Amino acid sequence: MTRLLMSITRVLPIPGMDRVEGLLRAFLRLSVGLIDEVILAYIIRTNSDNPWKSAQTALVLYGQNAKGFLKNAAWLLVFTYGLTFLVFLLLLAPAGAIVYFMPGGWASAGFLFALIFAWAIKASLVEPFAITCLLQAYFKLTAGQSPDPQWEERLAQASDKFRELSKKAGEWVASNAADKGVAAAATSAPATAETKSE
Repeated sequence: MTRLLMSITRVLPIPGMDRVEGLLRAFLRLSVGLIDEVILAYIIRTNSDNPWKSAQTALVLYGQNAKGFLKNAAWLLVFTYGLTFLVFLLLLAPAGAIVYFMPGGWASAGFLFALIFAWAIKASLVEPFAITCLLQAYFKLTAGQSPDPQWEERLAQASDKFRELSKKAGEWVASNAADKGVAAAATSAPATAETKSE
């Protein structure tokens, strides 16, 4: 989706389109770019025996509730960048004071320092908080739901990767069943040998 968006915005000669592209990319990154964290959280929370099947289920549930997630991502985007801007404004005065005491012509460096500090706070504190909110929204929206077979079909038709995920889920079940059979045979073999020796 992001690549398609970038291609369209590069072709269209509309002024200011690069800003719109940046905003849409940030929105897509927050709404669908963090799906791997959501899948991992789902696997850990459900304590799954088959991680491939759990990943498949998590994706289907995400698709079923896409409207709610996109709305949540929009609010989180506003919150993330709004809070970052507020932090930037709060850091502008101390950064300016530091630059004031530095020798030489560092007048514009206060703005740069405040921007770097605000971006560092965003990356270290604000974004992890946004991911936590996203996970909380995911588990709240999907509570008590089961995967809809229609959504499974849609995703299987739209994505080769989803079909590969389904295949790995089936292979995991088969390999686990084979491993359990070998383990059961191994544990029963010594017992059989003992009864024969008696």
